[in-house]
Amino acid sequence: MNGLASKGLRKNNRTICDKEGCLLARLAQRAYPKLIHKRKNSNLTHMKIGIQLWTVRDVLKKDFVGTLERLAKMQMFQGLEFAFFHGGLPPSQLADLMKRFQWETSGLFGPIESFTNPKSKIYSYACALQCRYLIGSFGEKDLDSDLNHCLSTLQKACSVAAAKGITICYHGHPFDYADKPDGHCYMDALLEVREVKLVPDTGWINHAGKDVVGFLKQNAERIPIIHLKDTKANKTITELGNGVIDLPMVIDFAMAHNVEWLDYEQDDFAMPCLEGCQRSCDHLRNICRKGIIDEAAFKMI
Repeated sequence: MNGLASKGLRKNNRTICDKEGCLLARLAQRAYPKLIHKRKNSNLTHMKIGIQLWTVRDVLKKDFVGTLERLAKMQMFQGLEFAFFHGGLPPSQLADLMKRFQWETSGLFGPIESFTNPKSKIYSYACALQCRYLIGSFGEKDLDSDLNHCLSTLQKACSVAAAKGITICYHGHPFDYADKPDGHCYMDALLEVREVKLVPDTGWINHAGKDVVGFLKQNAERIPIIHLKDTKANKTITELGNGVIDLPMVIDFAMAHNVEWLDYEQDDFAMPCLEGCQRSCDHLRNICRKGIIDEAAFKMI
């Protein structure tokens, strides 16, 4: 990347920080200054919007830097959540690239088993990127075959990460939330590992037939990051605002409970993925322009 391109990216991302940074919080503060003022120890002004890079995985593998440039031009995201792929760059070079874009790293997604090894390369990336959260999940077959082993692995991962000042977060999929014949679900067991935090996915909670905001409220103290995902009534994943998820209420919850990151994620598209990302960004801006939430929604604060 030449010097002019780099300078242009820095300018673009200053615009992101100035105009879109903490956009939700700033609009809420202007609309409800007295209400916000009453919330002690609030981290509201630090809530940020990111993107889970699994959303653009196909184009990312074809053109890593070019795809990041396209995301930067959307002027919405203040950080990235990586998923398995780091552009083939070693930790130090990836950190330099992130600095060039003036982006933070909201989280690093990877296999939980790898988090149990203190020498795992994931920790080198976390250190270089100053990332505080490692995010992972188990497959349904692993949970079915040996739930106790999964729980002990998760417990060990939390211990190893904590020694490095890092927090492990569990990202649930529909099968984690689905009730078993006894009325319990895998998520109930996973939550017994008290050290683990959560990265709930609004789409996957809905897929499991659970109340999205209800689950968030039940686990409010354990949620530093939320994956914003929208789905249609037939459970097809779609762009934000094109489905049935009550995104304003999710954002309202996040503001009220000091969630640090709202990371947009979309697994599938009916259009080119970057076009879909732009539509989701536009919807988030529209929510902001409408004041985010109505007065009734603020009663929960």
